[in-house]
Amino acid sequence: MNLEVIVATIEQTDYSLHERMNISSDALICNQHNTESFHSIDWKGKCVRYLSTKESGAGINRNQGLLRAKGDILLFADDDMVYHDSYEKLVLEAFHQLPNADMIFFNVDSSGDPIKRESIERITRVRKHNAFRYGTVRLAIRRRSQVRHVWFPMDFGPGSKYPSGEDSLFISTCIKHGLVIYAVPIEIGVIQTRASTWFDGFTKGYFISKGALFAALFKRCYLLYAIYYVVRHPAHRGERSVFEVLNFIRTGAKEYLKGEAHENESD
Repeated sequence: MNLEVIVATIEQTDYSLHERMNISSDALICNQHNTESFHSIDWKGKCVRYLSTKESGAGINRNQGLLRAKGDILLFADDDMVYHDSYEKLVLEAFHQLPNADMIFFNVDSSGDPIKRESIERITRVRKHNAFRYGTVRLAIRRRSQVRHVWFPMDFGPGSKYPSGEDSLFISTCIKHGLVIYAVPIEIGVIQTRASTWFDGFTKGYFISKGALFAALFKRCYLLYAIYYVVRHPAHRGERSVFEVLNFIRTGAKEYLKGEAHENESD
């Protein structure tokens, strides 16, 4: 069983990213840039492949990686991750110890990241009620489990119509298809400090995207989840009223559902 890191990145102009990330396993670097190219490197006995495409969008980028992946275990990454020296051994050992696991979430040190990530304290089975607290950059999946089932949405994520939410929708799809998911208290790397590529404050667009995500996840029950979100996450308070936030969320949800209905009619 071998591990391959699938990195989503943009605007890379050389072939040094795997060194900066301390990657010591096989890897596929999916780079969205203004060129179309492919380059393979023999790195300390491992194969590191660089794929550059002109397409944009986080979902498209991750799907490019899934389409071309070769490893038995695929570890998702963004380009701000720096892995611990032992990450490959730790990930493979976790899958050996949990042979029924299709996917496993790991811990990462995110103390310098603007997006704080919940720490995993014990081995936990991930189900729908606790699935959206982790994020793809700490997720590994068996390729045989993914290949027939799940892909990232193309209209969610940085560079897409809705600039966030691709992680939650991917994980939701995995759960719907019955994939077995665990979270384990094993740290595999550090996320470096950098500005977010999509979050620029609690803007109207931010909440419209939230509404679209709630509609995609929960369909006609989205308003209940929107109310829960507004009550549980008060970071916007002082900038916008509860009613204004809910109105933006409803706008995004209705826009998404209208577009989905139009696509279904076209099919």
